[in-house]
Amino acid sequence: MLRFAPLACLLWPTIASATTWTVCGTGACNFSTINSASSSSMVLDGDTINVYPGTYNNISIDKALTINSTAGPDQTTLRGILFTAVVVEDGVYATFSGFTIKGNQGVLVKESSTLLLDNVDITDCSATFGSSRGAGIEVLEESVVTVTNSTFTNNDSDRDEGGHIYV
Repeated sequence: MLRFAPLACLLWPTIASATTWTVCGTGACNFSTINSASSSSMVLDGDTINVYPGTYNNISIDKALTINSTAGPDQTTLRGILFTAVVVEDGVYATFSGFTIKGNQGVLVKESSTLLLDNVDITDCSATFGSSRGAGIEVLEESVVTVTNSTFTNNDSDRDEGGHIYV
């Protein structure tokens, strides 16, 4: 029976554990921006990114990630400069917790994605460019968005469609 032990070890399922990464503008974090963390080959689906206070610009997520602010929305901002503050790419499952999202379009959730927003303030967003419709959140085909413990204030679309949310 012992001669099958190596084979049994190869066939035994391995359990991958999620890794927690850190982002801060200065200091001893793993990454200095959310984009550098989310696009890193070291960061895998299912991982968590803890973000320290600061302002982070034009976020694009193409992996299943949980992204948490360590200090809450009063101290951690995701800002859209020229473009959308947060883009959740096609077919992605993402969670954001504890952020203020502002400037230009707030959040774009692309096709067949799932997004959970918790304790998020979406404020001062505008959809005034191109085909954008939802100033706060624009949800595209077959996507699911859940928003809990969050606020929407002063969001506006120049197309009279979806000042806060467009589905």
